[in-house]
Amino acid sequence: MRRVASYIADILTFTRFCLAVFLMVLIIIDGKPEWALIVFSLGELTDAFDGTCSRVWPFEKGKEPKYRKYAEKYDIFTDLLLLSMMALYVVIRVNVWMWFMIGIVVVFCTVVELIAYRRIMGHPNDCSPKSLYAKNPEFTEKLLLFRRKIAYIPSIITGIILTLLATSWSWTVRGIILGVAAVIGIFLWFFLRTRRKKVARD
Repeated sequence: MRRVASYIADILTFTRFCLAVFLMVLIIIDGKPEWALIVFSLGELTDAFDGTCSRVWPFEKGKEPKYRKYAEKYDIFTDLLLLSMMALYVVIRVNVWMWFMIGIVVVFCTVVELIAYRRIMGHPNDCSPKSLYAKNPEFTEKLLLFRRKIAYIPSIITGIILTLLATSWSWTVRGIILGVAAVIGIFLWFFLRTRRKKVARD
């Protein structure tokens, strides 16, 4: 049973990939913002819990599937794909002027990645020996966490609010959704407190 549970993290990551592809389809067919909001929210929830599942139910040493050696890379890729598709949806289907804010965020995050890891889509376990992370991990952790707080989280919140406002739902329903989202956000903020203090996966 534990062996089966070890696959939950990978299943969540693969689900996030499928949801990102679905978002891409919604962009192409001019899908409703209601669907985009639901799909993106589900994708973010898989991102919130796949790391926890991976730590709670790890594979036994020496019995990991061969593809697990690429786990860090495909996890980062699916995160970026989901965020990119939602950003494209917001720009193309909701608010075309959001490209300016998204552009600033992308440039900022790319610069931080290059400073921290000397590569884009970097990871603490796979960075250049000459990178800032290798030379000063404590400071780099703070820099990456700062990026998460002022770029990653605000961008997600902005995208969700704009998409929610574009829906045909009543203001009552929108208010309830915002309230539920706030409760979930607060819960995740404390439940995933390690992600506020350490860049376990970035």
